[in-house]
Amino acid sequence: EFRRVLFRSVESTGFLAGLKAPEARKAVIEKLEENSCVLEAKPISHPVNTHERCKKNIEYAMLSQWFLNILEYKKEFLAEADKINWHPSYMKSRLINWIENISWDWCLSRQRFYGIPFPVWHCIDCSAIVLPEIDELPVDPQEKQAPNCHECKSSNLKADTDVMDTWNTSSLTPQITYSLFNPEAKSAFDKEALQEFIPMGMRPQAHDIIRTWAFYTIVKSWMHLDTIPWKDIVISGHVLSNNKEKLSKSKNNSSMTPENLLVQWPADAIRYWTACGTLGTDVAFSESQLKIGNKLVTKLWNAFAFVNQHTADKNFDTKPETLGTVNEWMLHNISQCFDRYNKSFAEYEYSAALQQIEHLFWHDYCDNYLEMVKDQLFNPDNYDKKLVEATQWTLYTVGLRILQMYAPFIPFVTDALYRELYMKAIGIPSLHNTVYQNIQVPLINDNSVNIMKHTLEIVSLVRKLKSENQLSLRTELQKLIITSDDNLESVLANELQLIKGVTKAKEISFVDKKGETSLVSDNDTWIATVAL
Repeated sequence: EFRRVLFRSVESTGFLAGLKAPEARKAVIEKLEENSCVLEAKPISHPVNTHERCKKNIEYAMLSQWFLNILEYKKEFLAEADKINWHPSYMKSRLINWIENISWDWCLSRQRFYGIPFPVWHCIDCSAIVLPEIDELPVDPQEKQAPNCHECKSSNLKADTDVMDTWNTSSLTPQITYSLFNPEAKSAFDKEALQEFIPMGMRPQAHDIIRTWAFYTIVKSWMHLDTIPWKDIVISGHVLSNNKEKLSKSKNNSSMTPENLLVQWPADAIRYWTACGTLGTDVAFSESQLKIGNKLVTKLWNAFAFVNQHTADKNFDTKPETLGTVNEWMLHNISQCFDRYNKSFAEYEYSAALQQIEHLFWHDYCDNYLEMVKDQLFNPDNYDKKLVEATQWTLYTVGLRILQMYAPFIPFVTDALYRELYMKAIGIPSLHNTVYQNIQVPLINDNSVNIMKHTLEIVSLVRKLKSENQLSLRTELQKLIITSDDNLESVLANELQLIKGVTKAKEISFVDKKGETSLVSDNDTWIATVAL
């Protein structure tokens, strides 16, 4: 507790001895009035510092404290900060501003009931500070028999009652982690033993404790080991309440507890919402984002029910020799997506990584690819058998890649789908045990991408025409006329059956001159013209 007692134990204050500050103020006024010293009394308003949690007035007391000298090492701390990769990079400025403007040494002690005690006794006779032997640590001086004073040999010693500031111990997390992983280690401060462990890989934390946890960990690592504590530091924001303040258990400013949130929403939807936040930026609690996450879970179930319908009990060990344009396009897109996804994660930009797989799944996979291959899968007799098999292989392969990329964000539904569709064939018990490099194999084909650009444009224009005329997308077209200044007939020669399947066109013709996009009715039949 930061609120201090000002007069309680100070006998020299006379009639104020034993009183807390509010009581002492009243006693002072009464004393002044008794001695006719009050000329006028009126209420006043003035700023008063209060504690951030309990909101009580802060009272200051002159007490002896333990301090760590840090002021003379500012240049060294700034140099250490520069050796660390900051994510986002602008967050480093907060630490720099703190170091450059700090004007006092680090107060290590607190006057609280709970905490790690200072292993110190004070000699009453000669004021010497008495410490235990190193091999005796840890020591609570109030529970252990005090040794004799090493200066005057007196046994008249008093235990130090202060406890350590929280950051004084949490700043040792790299060393503590080393000890947990190496219980046989004699010391967590053995530089030679720690060389392969520290600096660690990454520290995740919020922006409000850059000046405390991040700074003090850097201080301790430099002082004890002459190294940075970790190579990267990733700074998150806070979740904000409706009144734009940080959600806090102590403030009780959230209408929804974590337990109640899990009753209403699946864990995957909640994780999805949290992953949408940007590094270093606070994010408001958003029920609409939870709904989007829940919609994604449902969409995945439905999409993979379709995958399972057309791939169950089939052997996909070998990649087909010929894939076909639409399949090469889909595999190219997911290969490019993974490259961007991987780069985002390398920079710890998890929300950017999520955006990559989101766009691919909803737009490329569901809106376009699945719609374009449905006719192949439901009417396989209209297509070459090897092409249908290549589409089934692609459907299966791309599905696994999508699940693997979604896994960090929505781990439960993706693992459940993996176990249902893929575990038996792959032989690994969980999706989260699979390795990217074994599954995300790059398959690039720029030529198929260029061809599909025209195909997708045709499909998009036909969809738009049907929607504008309030027709179902399944409405059949008697004829589809494709007009263009470019010679597209030869380019799209192998894609005509695909285009017919997705646009429901019975006949396709080409005009080598760009015309107008239109949809007309002729004796209860529809003729569409699209201009590319």
